[in-house]
Amino acid sequence: MARLLGVSSSILAQTAKYQKIGVEKIDKVFSKDYQFFEFINSYTLPESKILIPPEGLPWRHTSDLWINRSLLYPRSILFYSVEQSLSLENFDYVVISSEEDGGDPANFHIWPDFNISSRSVIIYNFENNQFAEHFGNYDWQNWSQLKSWGLIKLR
Repeated sequence: MARLLGVSSSILAQTAKYQKIGVEKIDKVFSKDYQFFEFINSYTLPESKILIPPEGLPWRHTSDLWINRSLLYPRSILFYSVEQSLSLENFDYVVISSEEDGGDPANFHIWPDFNISSRSVIIYNFENNQFAEHFGNYDWQNWSQLKSWGLIKLR
């Protein structure tokens, strides 16, 4: 196949090597955040529309539009803004993020910090790279003390 395309097998091997190095670098820089993005990719369809936390701290990576669009492409990504009256009807999922403010584990914030009418809540477990789906509405206070990460499935 490589010969048919005019590409030598050594070039393909070199490309594969650099792709692996790239993924390893991303994993080191983003660590558990990268695992979370991989979970989102595996759970959602490519045509999904996903709402992410508001831009800025404490949402270092989960609210970064560039990171989200890069790692979740071709999904449509938009970050939440209080100033915009975003209708959740336009989205398939809402990201749940619990990030620490200034690296202090005692000072974390969960988003969204408001209740959402939903089909289910999918909580991601970093320990075993698994998820659990809980059917029903998202009540943020139920998840706030658990430092939850996951998705709210709207449809």
